[in-house]
Amino acid sequence: MALSKALLAEHGGRVPKSREALSQLPGVGNKTAGVVSMHIGGDRAFPVDTHVMRLSNRLGFTRAQKPDDVERDMQKLLPSELWFQGHQLLVWHGRRVCHAIKPECHRCVAKDLCPKRGVPKQKAKARAA
Repeated sequence: MALSKALLAEHGGRVPKSREALSQLPGVGNKTAGVVSMHIGGDRAFPVDTHVMRLSNRLGFTRAQKPDDVERDMQKLLPSELWFQGHQLLVWHGRRVCHAIKPECHRCVAKDLCPKRGVPKQKAKARAA
């Protein structure tokens, strides 16, 4: 309700495009503001959700543990015109292949390059005699 009222009162019922304006709305944090802004053609961003956080660390792109720090590190790695695509690739790879508990490394397109930070070592299967 508060968000809807703020949109009407402060933005004429329209969703603002800037991340800064979005983050001033009730209930909208930095990540949500970044996601909404980049999806509606506003500011470029590299929002950090749980998948982006996990994969950016697992792949060795950052060692940061705070979302804003991870975002800054990821923004340094890629030109701004690739932030949207980079964010989306990490989110979908995290959802479909590189799961938090049991990553499917055998299916991973980056398995030969990935340092697998935080991934438990697989126990070798015993050979049948």
